[in-house]
Amino acid sequence: MRKHLMLLSLGAVAACTGAQPTAMAGAPEADPTVVPAPLEAVFWAIIDVVGEYQVPLETMDIGRGYLRSEPTAFSGPNAREFWACSPEPDQVPEGVLSIRALPVNDGETRLQVTAVPAPGDGRWCSSTGVLEAQLSERVYARWQELTAE
Repeated sequence: MRKHLMLLSLGAVAACTGAQPTAMAGAPEADPTVVPAPLEAVFWAIIDVVGEYQVPLETMDIGRGYLRSEPTAFSGPNAREFWACSPEPDQVPEGVLSIRALPVNDGETRLQVTAVPAPGDGRWCSSTGVLEAQLSERVYARWQELTAE
């Protein structure tokens, strides 16, 4: 509540003075969904990361910057955080991952990562966004690793 009041106060002061509010401390420095490289360079990082997650692919089109996985159970210590299900399942449900890499601006590529749960037992599930954020951050980091070598 206090943070919201502070933001409202900063906005009101900026509106009165014509000044722009400055970024608050702790704001992310880089957007991991925008990689400052052309599609061809970023796609290799995507392929490496999908391999790290051991995701079987159904479709891969490098020319269009698109890939889609087969339904798979994502593993890992925080796999339960990937999906919100009602009621909570005993096992982590399978999901389908799609990644689209879109060229934007000069030499930049935007990642659109989507994970859709596919529970086999008919229960309702949705993505929490954790897997998408992890993959975007990992692709960005892998691209940096590949360009540093």
